This record gives sequence, structure tokens and C-alpha cells, in this order.
Amino acid sequence: GELLGADGSRYRGGFQFWRFHGQGLLEQLDGTRYEGGFAAGAYAGQGTLDRADGSREQGLWADGKRIRDAAGKALPDTLEIGLLAQGRLLDEELRKIPASTPASELYALSLGGDGRQGVFLREADYAGDLLGQR
Repeated sequence: GELLGADGSRYRGGFQFWRFHGQGLLEQLDGTRYEGGFAAGAYAGQGTLDRADGSREQGLWADGKRIRDAAGKALPDTLEIGLLAQGRLLDEELRKIPASTPASELYALSLGGDGRQGVFLREADYAGDLLGQR
């Protein structure tokens, strides 16, 4: 099939349930062009994205994101990279907070489980005894 979008885009390829599906070619008005696989309207499978600025991305796509390069090498997940950096940033900020006293002043205890199972009751008793000693 073929679709001429109200935004000036043009798609030629397969459709399933009114969405791009299978092999196709999507050309945007700004000059961006994607040729390859689609699933549920998003880039999927092998494909090539040529951007308006002349850059090119080739590889394996899933849910509209490139996950492997043209050689098959896995690409880093930007969300995962960001989350890994958050731990370091949090540690840096916590070190900036001055300690009010050398001893710990706040404890939090969360227990979950079925109260009919003895293991949870024993854990609660152990934690209560431990906190009582401090």
C-alpha cells in the first residue's frame, strides 16, 4: 500500500491494522528517509535511516529504536547509561551533606509477606531486638 500523510510524509510498503508493518519506505518532508522493516507502525528489524543532515544509521531496530549497528554489535541503552550515572551523582551529593552526629539517627524497616509464615515473624522479632539494642 501507499500513504500520503497530511504532514507531507510518504510511505510505501506493508500495512497491518492500519499501521506500517513489514517491509517499507518512509520519506519525511524534511528529507529523513527510512527503508526497512516495520512492526505496529515503528521501525523494526533490519533497516536504514538516512537523516536530513546526511547522517546514516543502519542496523537492527526494535520499537522505533536502533538496538544493534550494521555489524550486529549491541548499542548501549541510553536509559541504562543514565541510571548508572545516577548512583555516582547521588553519592556525590550525599557526601556534601554534613553529619549532625556521628551516630545513625533514623532507621526504616519494611517487611512484607504472609503473617501466617513463621519466617516473617522471626525476621520482625530479630529486627525489633536489633533496633532495641541501638
